[in-house]
Amino acid sequence: MAEEPEYYAAQNNLGTSLHALGRYDEAIRHYEKVLALKPRAAELHLNLGAALVFSGHIDEGVAHYRQALAINPALADASTLTSSA
Repeated sequence: MAEEPEYYAAQNNLGTSLHALGRYDEAIRHYEKVLALKPRAAELHLNLGAALVFSGHIDEGVAHYRQALAINPALADASTLTSSA
């Protein structure tokens, strides 16, 4: 499968699939690639935060959860996750 790094949805979906398979480091790379192109995408910060937390990088993950909330305070998943941090 040829990758097109500019294609936001495909990279986000690939990251989500890799995360679901427990391949967190690969998911993180995909989310970071897309965040470089779309740094204000709250859902990407949320997804990256989750992958970082699952891979043991708690502080970095929480920082991305907070960034997601700063961009879009209506994200219930992000507010639930950061309220317990």
